[in-house]
Amino acid sequence: MIARILSTVPRPARLFLLLAAADTLLFSLLRCAFALAFSPPGGGLPAAAVAKAFLLGARFDARLAVLAALPLLALGGVPVLSPFERLLARRVWAWYLALTHLLLFFVYAVDFGYYAYAASRVNVSILQFLYNPDTSAGMIWASYPVVRHALGLACAAWAVFSLARLLLQRASHWPAATAAQRGRIAASIAVALVAAVCIYGKLSWYPLRWSDAYFSTSTLLPTWRTTRCSSSPRPCARSRQPTTWRRFAPPTPSSRSTWASPTPTRRALSMPAEPNPLDRRRAPPPPAARRRGGQMW
Repeated sequence: MIARILSTVPRPARLFLLLAAADTLLFSLLRCAFALAFSPPGGGLPAAAVAKAFLLGARFDARLAVLAALPLLALGGVPVLSPFERLLARRVWAWYLALTHLLLFFVYAVDFGYYAYAASRVNVSILQFLYNPDTSAGMIWASYPVVRHALGLACAAWAVFSLARLLLQRASHWPAATAAQRGRIAASIAVALVAAVCIYGKLSWYPLRWSDAYFSTSTLLPTWRTTRCSSSPRPCARSRQPTTWRRFAPPTPSSRSTWASPTPTRRALSMPAEPNPLDRRRAPPPPAARRRGGQMW
């Protein structure tokens, strides 16, 4: 039954559905790894709230997976860029998938490390470390196994490239859609609607947003619903007064708390309140006038 339905779908749409489903499963596994790594030892969270958080996170994962595979759906039918017809196109799409997943894995690694360090998800406040890049680089080198993480990212990207090349090689032997032209058009429209629903996130007037995760009073469940890859970063509050940050020496394991909350070296200036001209009791008296010969000096 399923094979008969898929035989009416064009090959780029079939490949798109396969890649989107595989990426959704991969991102959900990464979410489970995050929950296992940073869950409280005693538990105590209601099962219904945990299930709702993971289902909501799966919708964010589906959005990210569809966005990653969307160029293949849009351009896979072009003869020059078709991975089913040209060997060069298959290599280009394999490199695209490898580089895209390398970027996503890097953001996941930064998110994991930032949460392990500061107990908070990555937001735009991380850009403040770019003001002192040498100090920030020293802190990262002293606090994290940079070499092992870089090798792990390289191995993951190589694995994605190998799997993508193998998948595209097998997809080139897939039979074309056997349905009539109307059936192929209807199948393409159905796949496009599925992609649009996954990107929008929910069947309501407003799309799926990061604020939908705050359905519980627990501070841990919102961190399970999504990662920084699958949602727009939450803006942080900006101060109107400029702040100069103190330079620290490279950290030690006992001084991580200092890095987590740096102390500004300059306090925000506040203007004194202007006196009320109607309140004569608080207004300072005018300077005494010097008189000489009946004239005021």
